[in-house]
Amino acid sequence: DGHLLLGHSIGLDEFEKLAKADAVPEQEVAVNAKWEPVDYASKDAWVRAKIDVYFKKRDRKGKTTMTIIDYKTGKVYEENKKQLSFYALLGFIFHPEVDTINVELWYLDQGPEHTHKDTYVRDEFEDMKQAWTAAPAQLLHDTIFAPRPGFQCKWCFYSKNKSGHCEF
Repeated sequence: DGHLLLGHSIGLDEFEKLAKADAVPEQEVAVNAKWEPVDYASKDAWVRAKIDVYFKKRDRKGKTTMTIIDYKTGKVYEENKKQLSFYALLGFIFHPEVDTINVELWYLDQGPEHTHKDTYVRDEFEDMKQAWTAAPAQLLHDTIFAPRPGFQCKWCFYSKNKSGHCEF
């Protein structure tokens, strides 16, 4: 109906649909290095994540679909889309009864036209797990930690030195 939530561009309709779907907000999840669920506070947690909201739906054939939504604010970054498969992977791990996962990025202050969606099926699970196991491999084996300047540098303390330029 055109109303905006706290001045944001995602309307109340979207949030009312979540309420009707019995959506679960702010789930904290963690996995160990073998991609097995562990307690969020566990010392064995290799990856921790917070899922903003999710809900599940079962169709007439008995297939279960999960929808995971990650809220974003600010500028739309292309690299945010990489997170979609990660959230799907976590969904499959914590909800083994799920056959299909829809993952959505909702840019709350950018409007529905910036919402991004992808769909994943259980058959992709092992490939997703391998891809996300390989992703941090270079970081975990790095002993030099050479600087890699990028757009993130604008937030770095070291980029704000006396000369105003990053030493890297």
